[in-house]
Amino acid sequence: MREKLSAIQVIDVSFRTTDGRCLMMPHYTEPDADLALMLHQLRQSLPNQPRPRITALASEAKPTLKMVVQTF
Repeated sequence: MREKLSAIQVIDVSFRTTDGRCLMMPHYTEPDADLALMLHQLRQSLPNQPRPRITALASEAKPTLKMVVQTF
């Protein structure tokens, strides 16, 4: 079960907007059919996808595009 759950990843994509702020779009991958069936049988579900966030940039230079992938 742990191996199946490790297939779900959280991806954070962030980039600068034209006015200098940072747009962060977190997203987790959708489960494949086997994992979806297992979650259903366990009466579990994944939470709703997180909402995008906009934040001010720090004074140091930030990358234009940044992608972070995390595995549970």
